[in-house]
Amino acid sequence: MKTPIGLYTLLLLTGSVWAVDATISADNFSLFDQRGNFHQMSSYNDHKGIVLLTRSSECATVAEIASAYSEIKTRFVDLGFEFMMLNSSTSTDRDKISLEIGDLGLNLPVLMDENLLISRFLGVNKTNEILVYEPKSYTVIYRGSADRNLEVALFSILAGEPVMNSLSNASGCDIDYMAAE
Repeated sequence: MKTPIGLYTLLLLTGSVWAVDATISADNFSLFDQRGNFHQMSSYNDHKGIVLLTRSSECATVAEIASAYSEIKTRFVDLGFEFMMLNSSTSTDRDKISLEIGDLGLNLPVLMDENLLISRFLGVNKTNEILVYEPKSYTVIYRGSADRNLEVALFSILAGEPVMNSLSNASGCDIDYMAAE
């Protein structure tokens, strides 16, 4: 059976859409976590990157990817990456957030972005979105989901190679920016 050349062209073009450079300048920022600890991104400049998972108390779907995120954290935390969550919600109940994170089996800081200023600045649209922030250059060098694409991005960072960003969509809820206004 012959495959038309147009099909190969379509596959080639479609495949190239999934590997684009989505590096964005993000500047240095600071937030408190759910425990009251202060985190300034530039203080992590001895790390390869900060892997942020966006979440919200109003959206229960973070449980869907908590296991995958935790597995990736286990494999990469000792290789120079810091793992945190970004609370992209106006919720300020730190005890509730700590319980929710504990119920997921995650022990990590949750950066509290009650005004959604950092989430908006970073271009976060959904919960469950993964951002890899490079603290030396203040840039987001990966945006996607907690899947094989994230692993490839982290291996690229370790190898000193450019990160080709995945356009895989986060499976979470839309961020409610109107709630912060």
